[in-house]
Amino acid sequence: MNNNNSNLESLEFKERIAQKLDLNFEKDIFDLIDETSNIIEEKSKILEFNSDKNIELSELDTTELENIKPIKCYYISIRDKDDYDNSSYIIYDTYEEAKNKYNELVSTKTLDDWRKSSYTYFEDFCKPGDLVGEDIVNYFANSVPPITLKECLIQSGEPFSHELDVEDNKFKATYITFEKTDGCWQYKGNCFKNKTQQPININEEEEEEL
Repeated sequence: MNNNNSNLESLEFKERIAQKLDLNFEKDIFDLIDETSNIIEEKSKILEFNSDKNIELSELDTTELENIKPIKCYYISIRDKDDYDNSSYIIYDTYEEAKNKYNELVSTKTLDDWRKSSYTYFEDFCKPGDLVGEDIVNYFANSVPPITLKECLIQSGEPFSHELDVEDNKFKATYITFEKTDGCWQYKGNCFKNKTQQPININEEEEEEL
């Protein structure tokens, strides 16, 4: 993560909090940032923390501060494992929104997770329906020219298997498939070209293995 980008994200985060507090931006911006930073340190508390991915869900409550518009908001901090001060932030108005995003972030499987796992094959590490990071999608998209490359659908270029397509009774290649929904990438399994549903026989084979 680039430190310059992190500083900008941190600055942007504090500006957004300051705007929520109705602080006057006609004043010196650095004074406002210092003031906001003090407010954050004094009144924010960590609600949940995932140590494996260094993701925090925190609450900021200013109801007890004098001369400050009372607000309560929730923010997620995504911290660099090698540089704790290097962070990006996402702000939410409700706990439910923040909690949903937090769960999504901590449950998303990443390329680093795969490499650190005991699984050699991706289909053992990841199951259809799992959320995956963009680094995994990029890994498969860049390894071999993808057979499908769309904004919300990417399929690796190397066939995984050949299965019977019951729609036309022909054997066709399947490909590792990722679909983007609501801004999140999801592993869909091994599907026919331009499809996001695994062939029935693949599902049956996986159930037998279990």
